Amino acid sequence: MMDAAIDYAEAARNARDLAKLAKLASEPIVKTIKEAGKPREEVVTTQEKEGSLGSAKEYDERSYQEVLGASVALDAAIKFMR
Repeated sequence: MMDAAIDYAEAARNARDLAKLAKLASEPIVKTIKEAGKPREEVVTTQEKEGSLGSAKEYDERSYQEVLGASVALDAAIKFMR
């Protein structure tokens, strides 16, 4: 019973974290570029395009897999309770 509960908690936490990463990867950020002798330039981009985070789609797919894993673990915990 405890193993199933722990598996559920871990999978649910991972799913939440990956969903937050997907959102963060696609949010716009302002990148400031300053070159000598030129005015400062601001460019709107995303973390995903800058390469500092993976793609939002990849995080979404991984989050979905974790949700499925949490569902399986929860079903296993329910069987123990009967």
